Amino acid sequence: MTRDDVRAVQRLLRALGRDVAIDGILGPETRAALSEALRTATGAMRTSDTGVDLIKEFEGFRAMAYLDAANVPTIGYGHTKGVKLGQAIAEAEAEAFLRDDLADAEGAVLRLVKVPLSQSEFDALVSFTFNVGQGNLGKSTLLRKLNAGDRAGAAAEFGKWVNAAGRQLAGLVRRREAERNLFLSE
Repeated sequence: MTRDDVRAVQRLLRALGRDVAIDGILGPETRAALSEALRTATGAMRTSDTGVDLIKEFEGFRAMAYLDAANVPTIGYGHTKGVKLGQAIAEAEAEAFLRDDLADAEGAVLRLVKVPLSQSEFDALVSFTFNVGQGNLGKSTLLRKLNAGDRAGAAAEFGKWVNAAGRQLAGLVRRREAERNLFLSE
C-alpha cells in the first residue's frame, strides 16, 4: 500500500467510527476492520450465523401455526405474515421465511441506525427488531441513545422490552439479556 492508500483507509475507518492503526500492511485486524467498515458503508451488513442462531434459539421451530404470547398467528421461526391457524410447514420452508423476515429486520436496522455498527451490535439489533418490529425500534429510546452515540445507554434499554400483552415474560427477559450481551460483546 502507498502512503496515500494508508491515509485513505485510515480516513474511511475513522469516518465509520473505527480507529485502527494502519502501518501499510493489511493484516488480519486491518482486514477485519476494513471489511466491517465497507459492509456498513454500503449497507451490506447481513446477520451472521451467531445472530441467526440466537433468533432461532428464542423463536424455536414450530411446524404448526399457533397464537404467540401477543395472540398473533405464528409459524416456523416466528413468521407472522399471512399465517392462518391450522397451517403447517416444513423446516425448509420455515428457513426461507426466516431469511425473508431477516431481510426486513436488517433493512430497518440499516435504515434507522445512523452510527457505524459492529457485527455483534448489528446482530443484536436485528434480533430485537425481528421480535418487536420495525415501528417499535424506530420509536425506541434504545435507537435514540444509540444514534446519539450512547452505546452503554442503548444496551441498558434492551431490558425494558420484556412485556407482551401487558405482562412480563421470562422468555423475553432471557432474550433481551442475550441480545444485550451480544450487543456488548465487541
